[in-house]
Amino acid sequence: MKFDSVCSEYGAVTIVSAISSFRGVTAGTDLRSTVSVKLEEGRDIVVLIRDMPDMSDALIRECVAVTSRFNKTGRRGLYIETRSEIPPSRGMKSSSSVSVAAVRALLDAYGVRLPTLSILRLAARASIRAGVSVTGAFDDAAACHYGGLVFADNRRMRMERRLSFRRKYRVVYSIPERAIVKGKLPLPELRKWREGMLQAYRMAVLSLYREAALSNSLILSRILSIDPSPLLSSLIEGAAVAGITGTGPALFALCTGREMPGVLRSLSGYGRTVVCRARGVSSNGTLL
Repeated sequence: MKFDSVCSEYGAVTIVSAISSFRGVTAGTDLRSTVSVKLEEGRDIVVLIRDMPDMSDALIRECVAVTSRFNKTGRRGLYIETRSEIPPSRGMKSSSSVSVAAVRALLDAYGVRLPTLSILRLAARASIRAGVSVTGAFDDAAACHYGGLVFADNRRMRMERRLSFRRKYRVVYSIPERAIVKGKLPLPELRKWREGMLQAYRMAVLSLYREAALSNSLILSRILSIDPSPLLSSLIEGAAVAGITGTGPALFALCTGREMPGVLRSLSGYGRTVVCRARGVSSNGTLL
């Protein structure tokens, strides 16, 4: 099939979750999601999720809704396919990656160009409307698109800082079978820890990334019943940063190739391990 537009975006990991304070820090990875769009006659919207055909298409339909006012093509029918390397409901930013790719692909099919930040805000609004994000995850959307490290105020949907990596890090994920869906999160308990999460955010601002991610993860592990001991083991093995990504349950560690065997051993007992690369490396990078 010939599509009118095909767009890809990437995954990310959490340094500091925004779920309690709306301020978050997120780092880009190179796991990929791709959304393909074909305009059709009529008004039917058909969504095919290639990797998980039983998964809800609510997020894609909300991406269609938030971009519909830009469609001046005269064709309201849509055929949309998604493919993703990122498992859902594990904290690995699958919804942010897919929503940004979908908004970009839809706008491109409509022949519309918008500033990048406007695209990210549309994707964040679609995530809230679909119920796959509490804050809109603007920080996640920005890191999925730009790579590197993104500091963001999710309430205002504004980036506060963006940095590049100066080293080529590997990202080791440990992914358990269980999922944590946003609709079942204990939000009142999470919001009690607002000050603790803000303190973790301030640590990251001071370039204390390891301490920020660990502080964030110890708070989340207590509330969400996630075992943090593999993270401590991976830090002992030389990981630069390790933490719970999103609201879990997946864990991650950033490391170089030299430390990777020990980090893999530390994380392999918790869940299935997946290795990818940190995205957003620059010779002039200022991060880690």
